[in-house]
Amino acid sequence: YTEEDSSGHGTGVAGLLLGGTYGVQKIQGVAPEAELIVSCIRYDYTPRFVRNFPEHLNFLRDEKVNILLIEDGEWMNEFMDGSSPEEQILNEMAREGITIVGGAGNFTTGNMLIMDTLTAGKEVKYQAEAPSTTEGKTNDGVFFSFLWPNTNTNIDFTLETPDKNKVELNSGSGLVKAGSYNIYYAKETSPKGTVMFRFGCSKSDSGTVSGSWKFSLKSDGEAILRAFIVDVSQSWSGNSHWKDSPKISDESNVCFPSTADSCIAVGAYVVNFGWMDKVGDIASYSSKGYNITGKLGIDITGPGHSTITTEKDYGYQMFSGTSAAAPHVVGAAALLLQYQPGLTHTQIRQILLNSATHDNFTASVPNPTWGYGKLNIENAIKYLISNSN
Repeated sequence: YTEEDSSGHGTGVAGLLLGGTYGVQKIQGVAPEAELIVSCIRYDYTPRFVRNFPEHLNFLRDEKVNILLIEDGEWMNEFMDGSSPEEQILNEMAREGITIVGGAGNFTTGNMLIMDTLTAGKEVKYQAEAPSTTEGKTNDGVFFSFLWPNTNTNIDFTLETPDKNKVELNSGSGLVKAGSYNIYYAKETSPKGTVMFRFGCSKSDSGTVSGSWKFSLKSDGEAILRAFIVDVSQSWSGNSHWKDSPKISDESNVCFPSTADSCIAVGAYVVNFGWMDKVGDIASYSSKGYNITGKLGIDITGPGHSTITTEKDYGYQMFSGTSAAAPHVVGAAALLLQYQPGLTHTQIRQILLNSATHDNFTASVPNPTWGYGKLNIENAIKYLISNSN
């Protein structure tokens, strides 16, 4: 028994993992004899969007799971450097032998990331656009996170609201008013030395935050800057987004908590139907690149665009995203554990990476788009058998 799957997302994931019975249904999941324990997340409308990750992780730890699959991706108010309490719990679980897997995110093409190199004394300007409604609800909150891995560099921020009022900030935290808008701001530094200056913007009357939000930045030293945006929808499609800047980037956009040092971060490639992409190629939205720490952000890719799986009310659905790719990796890990139950997170990761396929799409691996290549379950099992004592 579990809570209702309101969106159908969990049903799709479960089907890819272990749906069907061999010899009965035509289609089965990757590891149909595995057992599934579900801990359902619920979203809030302000970052962090999932507020009770530690409770979920510790519940699953207490249940003594062998593999942990994270089906969430966030980028706002996160250091993205593996230093959060949640990411540290994941690292502890991996050290205990639990295999940690997560979808890398569907962040590419959403225009929600700027990457820029700032130099001392030179002013840069960025503009974001927020719609009045997002995912069917009033867009009453838009959020910005600016990250740079250099504590010796300070940046002065000038924020201009849609009604042309300005605020100037460079340190501290608090709430300021700018015309009809409330601006919450905070400057923080992670245990790994990543600096974050974040903004949460809302209307004084709880109305929409639609319109143009403009930032001017001036740094007193060099800084490699990442600037993220999202609104209350937490949508991958970039409802609120950066615009009119050559610095909008589709690189280095793997999402929390797959930024954890231990996590096997999974990208998605196209199977069955390509729509706008080629079958066999990387899905156009699949996150990629290097984490802010310099770590390769993608470990491996799995079938993730136009997979076919279970749907609520006894149906089947087309299911896409790195959320579809990651269960294939989890299923492969379950099969490896079925053959050799004592395998650890590190051993399973190495088997999967060493047995991955590379082809004309992946080119030479490892690389920032494909990691070590495409998941190959048969190769992984053969690799384990041939290297077992």
